[in-house]
Amino acid sequence: MKSRLVIILFSITTVIFLFLLLLCRLNGYKDSLRFHLDPLEESGRELQPDLEANGFWIIGDSRAAGWETFQLDFIRIKSLNLGIVGQTSRQVLERFRNDIDRSRPYCILLQVGINDLKCIGLLKDETITRTCIRNILLILETCKKHEIKAIYSSIFPPGDIELFRRPFWEPTTMDSLTTVNAVIKNYCQKNGFIYFDTFKLLESQINPGIVINEYQKDFLHINARGYEHISDRLQDLLGSVDEDWVKYLIE
Repeated sequence: MKSRLVIILFSITTVIFLFLLLLCRLNGYKDSLRFHLDPLEESGRELQPDLEANGFWIIGDSRAAGWETFQLDFIRIKSLNLGIVGQTSRQVLERFRNDIDRSRPYCILLQVGINDLKCIGLLKDETITRTCIRNILLILETCKKHEIKAIYSSIFPPGDIELFRRPFWEPTTMDSLTTVNAVIKNYCQKNGFIYFDTFKLLESQINPGIVINEYQKDFLHINARGYEHISDRLQDLLGSVDEDWVKYLIE
Protein backbone atom coordinates (compact mmCIF):
# COMPACT_ATOMS: atom_id res chain seq x y z
CA MET A 1 0.00 0.00 0.00
CA LYS A 2 2.79 2.38 0.97
CA SER A 3 4.78 1.63 -2.19
CA ARG A 4 1.67 2.18 -4.30
CA LEU A 5 1.16 5.61 -2.70
CA VAL A 6 4.78 6.49 -3.44
CA ILE A 7 4.31 5.51 -7.08
CA ILE A 8 1.15 7.62 -7.34
CA LEU A 9 2.85 10.66 -5.77
CA PHE A 10 5.87 10.22 -8.05
CA SER A 11 3.60 10.00 -11.08
CA ILE A 12 1.68 13.14 -10.08
CA THR A 13 4.94 15.02 -9.45
CA THR A 14 6.29 13.92 -12.84
CA VAL A 15 3.14 15.04 -14.64
CA ILE A 16 3.24 18.43 -12.88
CA PHE A 17 6.93 18.83 -13.73
CA LEU A 18 6.35 17.96 -17.39
CA PHE A 19 3.38 20.34 -17.53
CA LEU A 20 5.44 23.20 -16.07
CA LEU A 21 8.30 22.41 -18.47
CA LEU A 22 5.90 22.47 -21.41
CA LEU A 23 4.41 25.74 -20.18
CA CYS A 24 7.87 27.30 -19.93
CA ARG A 25 8.74 26.14 -23.44
CA LEU A 26 5.44 27.49 -24.75
CA ASN A 27 5.95 30.88 -23.09
CA GLY A 28 9.50 30.98 -24.42
CA TYR A 29 8.22 30.26 -27.91
CA LYS A 30 5.60 33.00 -27.57
CA ASP A 31 8.29 35.46 -26.48
CA SER A 32 10.40 34.43 -29.47
CA LEU A 33 7.49 35.02 -31.84
CA ARG A 34 6.74 38.42 -30.30
CA PHE A 35 10.39 39.39 -30.70
CA HIS A 36 10.41 38.38 -34.37
CA LEU A 37 7.27 40.45 -34.94
CA ASP A 38 8.64 43.45 -33.02
CA PRO A 39 12.48 43.20 -32.87
CA LEU A 40 12.82 46.80 -31.67
CA GLU A 41 10.20 46.15 -28.96
CA GLU A 42 8.50 49.42 -29.69
CA SER A 43 5.29 48.03 -28.22
CA GLY A 44 7.15 48.25 -24.90
CA ARG A 45 6.79 52.01 -24.87
CA GLU A 46 3.95 54.40 -25.48
CA LEU A 47 2.63 53.79 -28.98
CA GLN A 48 4.24 56.27 -31.36
CA PRO A 49 5.13 58.87 -28.72
CA ASP A 50 4.94 62.52 -29.62
CA LEU A 51 8.62 63.08 -30.31
CA GLU A 52 9.58 66.56 -29.27
CA ALA A 53 11.41 68.34 -32.10
CA ASN A 54 14.53 70.12 -30.83
CA GLY A 55 13.93 68.53 -27.43
CA PHE A 56 16.14 66.57 -25.04
CA TRP A 57 15.81 62.80 -25.51
CA ILE A 58 16.99 60.21 -23.02
CA ILE A 59 17.65 57.03 -25.01
CA GLY A 60 18.88 53.56 -24.09
CA ASP A 61 17.95 50.58 -21.95
CA SER A 62 16.36 50.18 -18.50
CA ARG A 63 19.09 52.32 -16.94
CA ALA A 64 18.03 55.10 -19.29
CA ALA A 65 14.34 54.35 -18.69
CA GLY A 66 14.85 54.77 -14.94
CA TRP A 67 16.29 58.27 -15.36
CA GLU A 68 13.20 60.37 -14.69
CA THR A 69 12.97 63.63 -16.63
CA PHE A 70 12.06 65.58 -13.46
CA GLN A 71 15.52 64.72 -12.12
CA LEU A 72 16.88 66.76 -15.03
CA ASP A 73 14.74 69.83 -14.44
CA PHE A 74 17.76 72.06 -15.06
CA ILE A 75 17.42 71.20 -18.76
CA ARG A 76 15.42 74.12 -20.10
CA ILE A 77 14.05 72.43 -23.22
CA LYS A 78 11.36 69.74 -23.10
CA SER A 79 12.71 66.34 -22.07
CA LEU A 80 11.46 62.96 -23.24
CA ASN A 81 12.49 59.53 -21.96
CA LEU A 82 12.65 56.90 -24.72
CA GLY A 83 14.47 54.19 -22.76
CA ILE A 84 13.16 50.62 -23.02
CA VAL A 85 13.89 47.86 -20.52
CA GLY A 86 16.18 45.08 -21.74
CA GLN A 87 17.31 46.65 -24.99
CA THR A 88 20.74 46.15 -26.49
CA SER A 89 22.88 48.73 -28.25
CA ARG A 90 21.74 47.42 -31.65
CA GLN A 91 18.07 47.83 -30.77
CA VAL A 92 18.66 51.35 -29.46
CA LEU A 93 20.60 52.23 -32.61
CA GLU A 94 17.80 51.08 -34.91
CA ARG A 95 15.07 52.73 -32.83
CA PHE A 96 17.01 55.99 -32.82
CA ARG A 97 17.35 55.86 -36.59
CA ASN A 98 13.61 55.30 -36.88
CA ASP A 99 12.76 58.08 -34.45
CA ILE A 100 14.87 60.73 -36.17
CA ASP A 101 13.03 59.99 -39.40
CA ARG A 102 9.98 61.39 -37.59
CA SER A 103 11.60 64.16 -35.59
CA ARG A 104 15.00 65.51 -34.55
CA PRO A 105 16.09 66.20 -30.98
CA TYR A 106 18.37 69.06 -30.06
CA CYS A 107 20.38 66.78 -27.77
CA ILE A 108 20.36 63.16 -26.59
CA LEU A 109 21.50 61.61 -23.32
CA LEU A 110 22.65 58.05 -24.05
CA GLN A 111 22.96 55.22 -21.51
CA VAL A 112 23.28 51.79 -23.12
CA GLY A 113 25.51 48.73 -23.28
CA ILE A 114 25.02 46.61 -20.16
CA ASN A 115 22.51 44.30 -21.88
CA ASP A 116 25.14 43.50 -24.50
CA LEU A 117 27.94 42.90 -22.02
CA LYS A 118 25.95 40.81 -19.55
CA CYS A 119 25.67 38.16 -22.31
CA ILE A 120 29.42 37.53 -22.36
CA GLY A 121 29.37 35.06 -19.47
CA LEU A 122 26.68 32.91 -21.07
CA LEU A 123 27.45 33.16 -24.78
CA LYS A 124 31.27 33.25 -24.55
CA ASP A 125 31.30 35.40 -27.68
CA GLU A 126 34.42 37.51 -28.14
CA THR A 127 32.69 39.78 -30.65
CA ILE A 128 30.13 41.15 -28.18
CA THR A 129 32.38 43.94 -26.88
CA ARG A 130 33.41 45.08 -30.37
CA THR A 131 29.83 45.02 -31.58
CA CYS A 132 28.66 47.05 -28.59
CA ILE A 133 31.32 49.68 -29.27
CA ARG A 134 30.43 49.78 -32.97
CA ASN A 135 26.72 50.29 -32.26
CA ILE A 136 27.32 53.11 -29.76
CA LEU A 137 29.68 54.81 -32.19
CA LEU A 138 27.05 54.50 -34.93
CA ILE A 139 24.51 56.22 -32.66
CA LEU A 140 26.96 59.07 -32.09
CA GLU A 141 27.91 59.17 -35.78
CA THR A 142 24.21 59.49 -36.59
CA CYS A 143 24.06 62.45 -34.21
CA LYS A 144 27.08 63.99 -35.89
CA LYS A 145 25.56 63.52 -39.35
CA HIS A 146 22.30 65.22 -38.36
CA GLU A 147 23.91 67.90 -36.14
CA ILE A 148 22.35 66.51 -32.97
CA LYS A 149 24.23 67.20 -29.74
CA ALA A 150 24.99 64.24 -27.49
CA ILE A 151 25.91 63.44 -23.90
CA TYR A 152 27.24 59.93 -23.43
CA SER A 153 26.67 58.58 -19.93
CA SER A 154 29.29 55.89 -19.38
CA ILE A 155 27.97 52.41 -18.60
CA PHE A 156 27.18 52.19 -14.88
CA PRO A 157 29.10 49.68 -12.76
CA PRO A 158 27.09 46.67 -11.56
CA GLY A 159 25.89 46.21 -7.99
CA ASP A 160 26.44 43.24 -5.67
CA ILE A 161 25.81 40.16 -7.78
CA GLU A 162 22.74 38.14 -6.89
CA LEU A 163 23.16 34.41 -6.24
CA PHE A 164 21.15 33.25 -9.24
CA ARG A 165 23.23 35.43 -11.61
CA ARG A 166 26.64 34.25 -10.45
CA PRO A 167 26.89 31.22 -12.76
CA PHE A 168 26.15 33.48 -15.75
CA TRP A 169 28.30 36.50 -14.91
CA GLU A 170 31.80 36.43 -16.31
CA PRO A 171 34.26 38.46 -14.15
CA THR A 172 36.11 39.60 -17.30
CA THR A 173 32.91 41.41 -18.31
CA MET A 174 34.23 44.28 -16.21
CA ASP A 175 37.23 44.52 -18.53
CA SER A 176 34.86 44.80 -21.48
CA LEU A 177 32.81 47.45 -19.70
CA THR A 178 35.96 49.47 -19.02
CA THR A 179 37.04 49.09 -22.65
CA VAL A 180 33.71 50.30 -24.02
CA ASN A 181 33.72 53.36 -21.78
CA ALA A 182 37.35 54.20 -22.66
CA VAL A 183 36.78 53.94 -26.43
CA ILE A 184 33.64 56.06 -26.33
CA LYS A 185 35.32 58.63 -24.08
CA ASN A 186 38.10 59.03 -26.62
CA TYR A 187 35.58 59.41 -29.45
CA CYS A 188 33.54 62.01 -27.55
CA GLN A 189 36.61 64.10 -26.78
CA LYS A 190 37.63 64.13 -30.44
CA ASN A 191 34.17 64.88 -31.82
CA GLY A 192 32.75 67.56 -29.57
CA PHE A 193 30.36 65.36 -27.57
CA ILE A 194 30.18 65.34 -23.79
CA TYR A 195 31.47 62.28 -21.96
CA PHE A 196 29.74 62.04 -18.59
CA ASP A 197 31.64 59.62 -16.34
CA THR A 198 28.76 58.11 -14.39
CA PHE A 199 30.84 54.97 -13.75
CA LYS A 200 33.26 56.94 -11.63
CA LEU A 201 30.47 58.81 -9.84
CA LEU A 202 28.69 55.58 -8.87
CA GLU A 203 31.71 53.39 -8.13
CA SER A 204 32.38 52.39 -4.52
CA GLN A 205 35.82 53.24 -3.18
CA ILE A 206 35.52 50.37 -0.72
CA ASN A 207 34.55 47.82 -3.40
CA PRO A 208 36.01 49.08 -6.70
CA GLY A 209 33.96 48.13 -9.74
CA ILE A 210 30.76 47.95 -7.70
CA VAL A 211 28.05 50.60 -7.25
CA ILE A 212 28.07 52.45 -3.93
CA ASN A 213 25.74 50.52 -1.63
CA GLU A 214 23.36 53.41 -0.93
CA TYR A 215 22.75 53.83 -4.69
CA GLN A 216 22.03 50.16 -5.46
CA LYS A 217 18.58 48.96 -6.41
CA ASP A 218 19.70 45.53 -7.67
CA PHE A 219 22.61 44.02 -9.56
CA LEU A 220 22.05 45.97 -12.76
CA HIS A 221 20.12 49.04 -11.59
CA ILE A 222 20.53 52.07 -9.36
CA ASN A 223 17.84 53.61 -7.18
CA ALA A 224 16.32 57.09 -7.13
CA ARG A 225 19.12 58.39 -4.88
CA GLY A 226 21.66 57.22 -7.44
CA TYR A 227 19.87 59.08 -10.22
CA GLU A 228 19.61 62.19 -8.07
CA HIS A 229 23.35 62.03 -7.43
CA ILE A 230 24.38 61.73 -11.07
CA SER A 231 21.77 64.30 -12.15
CA ASP A 232 23.26 66.84 -9.75
CA ARG A 233 26.74 66.11 -11.05
CA LEU A 234 25.55 66.40 -14.65
CA GLN A 235 24.20 69.86 -13.86
CA ASP A 236 27.61 70.78 -12.41
CA LEU A 237 29.39 69.40 -15.47
CA LEU A 238 27.21 71.25 -17.97
CA GLY A 239 27.55 74.44 -15.97
CA SER A 240 31.32 74.23 -16.36
CA VAL A 241 31.29 73.76 -20.15
CA ASP A 242 31.85 76.95 -22.13
CA GLU A 243 29.98 75.98 -25.29
CA ASP A 244 27.06 77.89 -26.80
CA TRP A 245 25.01 74.74 -27.36
CA VAL A 246 25.41 73.72 -23.71
CA LYS A 247 24.43 77.17 -22.52
CA TYR A 248 21.31 76.93 -24.69
CA LEU A 249 20.52 73.59 -23.09
CA ILE A 250 20.62 74.74 -19.47
CA GLU A 251 20.00 78.50 -19.43
